[in-house]
Amino acid sequence: MSNKIQFKRGLKQNLPYQEDVGTPLWCTDTNELYMGTGDGVTKVGNQKIQELEYSSRIFLATNTINIITSQGSIRFYPPSIENYEDFNQILVQLYMPSVVTINLGVSIFFNGKTPDLSKAGNYDIIYEFDRSNWDWTCGVIYKGYPEE
Repeated sequence: MSNKIQFKRGLKQNLPYQEDVGTPLWCTDTNELYMGTGDGVTKVGNQKIQELEYSSRIFLATNTINIITSQGSIRFYPPSIENYEDFNQILVQLYMPSVVTINLGVSIFFNGKTPDLSKAGNYDIIYEFDRSNWDWTCGVIYKGYPEE
C-alpha cells in the first residue's frame, strides 16, 4: 500500500502569511509552490531568463535562478538583505559565446581568490549570503564550452 503525500493547497489570494518550517503550499490558480519558513512563506523555484547582447547591469534577487546569455560586459548587483535569519542564495547560469568582462559585484569569494572568467562557455555562479561577514560571497564553476 502506498502513502499519499498532499500539500496544503488553495488560491494564491488565500496563501497564509506564516507557516511551519518545511510545510509545502501549492497555489492551485497560479501553479506556484511556496514553502513555510516558520516566520513566513517563500516562493520556491524563482527563475529569471535573460538574454543579453550588449553591456548590461543585472540586479539580482534572493533565492532565484538566473539563466543568462551575454555577448557584452556584465555587472552583477546582489541585493541588500532585509531579513538576516532567512537563507539567501542566488544561482546564475551564464553562457558567454565569447569572452566578455564580468564584474561579480562582490569582494569575498568561496576559495579566497577572484574567480577566473577568462574562457568563453558556460559558468555556474553561486552567491550566498554569509552571516559571519554580513555580506555576499561568491563562487564560480566553469562548465565548459557547449561543443566540449
